[in-house]
Amino acid sequence: MLDEAKVLEIFGKTSNDLTLLKDKIQTNNIGKEKELFRGADIRVLPPGDPMINKQEHWVDNDLRIVTPFGEELSWLLIQLRDIFYDNELIDFSNKFEFFCTLGDAAIHYHKYIDGEGNPKDLLLSVYDEAERLIKHLLKSMLPKELD
Repeated sequence: MLDEAKVLEIFGKTSNDLTLLKDKIQTNNIGKEKELFRGADIRVLPPGDPMINKQEHWVDNDLRIVTPFGEELSWLLIQLRDIFYDNELIDFSNKFEFFCTLGDAAIHYHKYIDGEGNPKDLLLSVYDEAERLIKHLLKSMLPKELD
């Protein structure tokens, strides 16, 4: 267990990194990844992709996120991955929960909008989930007496 000062330092740096990322999204300074994100049991796919309902092999249990904004979503997932890994908030033990939670947020966005939506709103929905995750991770890192 880390001491309180170290946890607060990690939280501060991560919060700063996330704020910079949110500013990029809000100002439409959104990147695009040519290769759609796949890893940690999630997979970003464009509408109509034949892999939507097809398993590649018997252990293929990827959460499939079908979106017309796959390049933008993949960019955001890579940005979040880098922030959370760089600040040592995710590792092999929690990466599946982390990415599946973000994937669920993207699926939820598409489920409850009229039409196809837009990349900025999709990314902000996923970003909001990342902010909730950091609060959960912070709480789990604090010594029990401070929790």
